[in-house]
Amino acid sequence: MLSSLSNILKHYLGDWKSRKVILFFLISIVTNCSFPTDLHKSQEKIDQIFEEKDVNPVYGNCNYKNKTISYTEVVNQNLSNLENINQPMRKRLPFVVFIHGSPGSWDNFLYYMHNSDLRAKANIISFDRLGYGKSDPSVPEISLSNHAHSIAECMNEIHPNSKWILVGHSYGGPVASKIAMDFPKNTAVLLLVAASIDPGLEKKEWFNTAAEWKIIQWIIPQELVTSNVEILELKNELESIQPDWEKIQAPTTIVHGEKDTLVPFENVAFARKHLINSKIEYVLNSEWNHFIPWNQKQVLLDAILNHLD
Repeated sequence: MLSSLSNILKHYLGDWKSRKVILFFLISIVTNCSFPTDLHKSQEKIDQIFEEKDVNPVYGNCNYKNKTISYTEVVNQNLSNLENINQPMRKRLPFVVFIHGSPGSWDNFLYYMHNSDLRAKANIISFDRLGYGKSDPSVPEISLSNHAHSIAECMNEIHPNSKWILVGHSYGGPVASKIAMDFPKNTAVLLLVAASIDPGLEKKEWFNTAAEWKIIQWIIPQELVTSNVEILELKNELESIQPDWEKIQAPTTIVHGEKDTLVPFENVAFARKHLINSKIEYVLNSEWNHFIPWNQKQVLLDAILNHLD
């Protein structure tokens, strides 16, 4: 097997997209956590899917501290045929705000953005976090506050006074939580999906050290370099926001699987202990791994729809 893997690496080393696939494959071996085959999609494939679903996305960006924060938005399907999509009726609808993990991109939530049941009840927006996709890629951002405020301030710029259902997966979980802490008037609901929130569970693994080596950084895609930089600082960042969990008053749903080998299931206990002013619902399963947004699409969709209902 190792010989075959070596040959694959040699053959595809110069192919950027293939390097991503190979590296994620290697990570899945190391972590014993199989990753979804549709983790990343080309823009051509994304356009094709939106066209098939008769969805017209809006691509945009905002400025934050001289950085770019990029987003993709889908209007509620009942309003999509109206000439003025910014009219007051649309603004009264809640926004489902998706925040990806590390690494990741806005299209990690593509399935939900074109889902007709979700589009019937809300507007939907998904962000490239700072350092990923079209949000200043190759410039890592380690501050949870900057990640959170870049998204929240962009939302307030393009959709003032809107209400948000925040959906954060993995690293996106603490980012969504920080938004809920600092923007309580906008936050209607918080959904933490396999979220890394307990600083006591953050450990530096051998592959984190290896990813700091220049030779390794030359081999792996930039998004993995960016991911490693922010992951190595996540423990300190989580410790810095720990006193603020009591600020979250919005209802919270925790979605996690016991077979998650990337973000330990014990994060659920941290949420139970620290979300003292939030009504918490739990959607847990002994068989789920880390990739719930891909492997358990209906479960996550139902969790979001329950709040919209």
